[in-house]
Amino acid sequence: VQPQPADTQAPSAPASLTASLKRAQVSLSWKPAMDNVGVTGYEVWRNGTRVASTAATTWSESPAAGTYTYSVIAYDAAGNRSAASNPVSVTSKGR
Repeated sequence: VQPQPADTQAPSAPASLTASLKRAQVSLSWKPAMDNVGVTGYEVWRNGTRVASTAATTWSESPAAGTYTYSVIAYDAAGNRSAASNPVSVTSKGR
């Protein structure tokens, strides 16, 4: 049995990140990233800080009042990370 070569290829960046604001809830959605082996999940970043990890292509939160810029990074099982998605900004009036 041949050993599998190490997975050194990063996933593609998540595409078409969009944000919607309903009441005080920010909802993000994006198109799935592609990877030569498989995408394990996504990191959600808010104002340059990672705030969540998810296996889904949607995520939501109810932040305090303020303006926030979100982006998403895909990762695979080998720990390879994609470039960031397009950024989106949302201004919330708070909870």
